[in-house]
Amino acid sequence: MKALALVAFVLVPALAGEEFATLRPTAGGVHREALATIFFDRDVYGATRDAFPDVRVLTAEGQAVPFRLDLHRELRTAFSERFAKGNVRQLTAAADNRLEVLLAPPDPELSGVEDTPPWCLEVLTPLTDFEKSVSVSVQRAGQWEPLVEEQTLYDYRRFMDVRSCRILLPEAPAADLYRVVVRDVTDADASAFVELTRRSGGGALDQETIRSVLRKRDFRIDAIRFGYRVRRDRETAPATREYPLHILEKTEDPEAKTTVLTVACDRLPVREIVFHTDSRNFSRTVTVETREADADGVVLWRRLGSGNIRVLRFREIQEALLSVPLRESRPEALRITVENRDSPPIGIAGVTGVCSVHRVLFLAEPEVAYLLAYGSAKAGAPRYDAEVLGRLAALAEGETTVLELAPVGERTPTPGPGPLARLFESKLTIGAAIALVLAVLGYAMLRALRGMDRAGTGPGDA
Repeated sequence: MKALALVAFVLVPALAGEEFATLRPTAGGVHREALATIFFDRDVYGATRDAFPDVRVLTAEGQAVPFRLDLHRELRTAFSERFAKGNVRQLTAAADNRLEVLLAPPDPELSGVEDTPPWCLEVLTPLTDFEKSVSVSVQRAGQWEPLVEEQTLYDYRRFMDVRSCRILLPEAPAADLYRVVVRDVTDADASAFVELTRRSGGGALDQETIRSVLRKRDFRIDAIRFGYRVRRDRETAPATREYPLHILEKTEDPEAKTTVLTVACDRLPVREIVFHTDSRNFSRTVTVETREADADGVVLWRRLGSGNIRVLRFREIQEALLSVPLRESRPEALRITVENRDSPPIGIAGVTGVCSVHRVLFLAEPEVAYLLAYGSAKAGAPRYDAEVLGRLAALAEGETTVLELAPVGERTPTPGPGPLARLFESKLTIGAAIALVLAVLGYAMLRALRGMDRAGTGPGDA
């Protein structure tokens, strides 16, 4: 028994627990047994590995607490859009180059909604490169009431990829009849052609004649659709949090006609980026990449996403689209390429990352202080009864107590093994200890055999 105790005394320190780079206490607690949540922040993301195998929940005494790792979702009021063609009651081409259309809302069977006012009217037209002013009024009690005055429909494809054919309506009760007035419905412009006549012999310029051709184009409307928003309450959707991303480098490449940004992400779970700019009236194609290793371990630039960003500020037109969705990952850095073509570069003041939110969920005991331990190159993912915690969370309908992480400050490393523990973890020490145990066992067995020999020798044997 003494020998076995010595073996255990030698081997247990070598199998002692894992080391984590950071231990962070939590603020607050629970007064009775409850489901508790700790949300990850920027420091947790920056110090942990993919899939978070190096995260633990501990009590202040260092005891491990079973937990469930979750991608946090939240309840939101969501809207879905539905469009249905209106019923044209009357179409009038006025003498002052106006087009008046009287519309009745679509049947409820087609729109899927009833007694709901539309939020927009959408004009369907095959034309491009136009700008039209539109007004909308509704009929109530036999009187026409203005609803929208001089809103602009436009397509500026000749200059940039921007188009808007929706008439936004203010909040107002639904009506039985709508009047849409389109101004300058017929375009008329002069196109100049130059005719050159040359001498038959020398080829020198003889005369130049400029001729103008009048060109007319009518604004064709295929249909006008009513747009409705249908509300869906208490729909769960992934929660997001925004973090500013630091621009490490910005390079203008005049030959490639691009602007290239290198942005630090600190391993945040980025799913979308948003640009901040003071520039206006532009449209740019953006490509976002990160470094990833392939099956052979070769690190290459991989595309996470691409899209078009634009800002339009012209008269009453105020339009901005500055976000690019990405394939979610946890990159150290991003390379963002903005294609300028022949246009001047735009000013980019900053970039924001829209990130998923992760958390740990566990059963907290009253009057117990908890820590979040994270950051380890060797720790493996723990296996707890996550299904039980998930079931409890579902029954609680997401009602959990949030324990806030204390500010990071300086990282507090997990205490490493002391000199005695390091001595115990030495292979040479373990080998010597085993040899010592075997020697002790051999000596004990030898003494036992001699004792048995002496006990078996009686007086008659002499």
